[in-house]
Amino acid sequence: MTTDFRVYDESDAPEAARPMLEAARRLTQAMVARRGWVDDDEIEAFLAAGYTRRNVLDIVLGVGMKTLSNYTNHIAHTPLDPAWQEQEWTRERTA
Repeated sequence: MTTDFRVYDESDAPEAARPMLEAARRLTQAMVARRGWVDDDEIEAFLAAGYTRRNVLDIVLGVGMKTLSNYTNHIAHTPLDPAWQEQEWTRERTA
């Protein structure tokens, strides 16, 4: 069975939604890069874009679920779906 996947980006969103998407991207990136230690002004920028404090927790939930999934797949040696083979990421193993 072959499934066609399409990667969506900001250009797929209506113009009015793009600032909100950018705010979500920035907060998510900061959350991951700093392991949850985001500054209050980053949260305030996210809220100013139209999100709520609950949406901050949605970002935390999404990052947490992705982390659990990745760690489980690494331990279980889950094969990568063929649709994503071109985007496979590997790390160099260090001693």
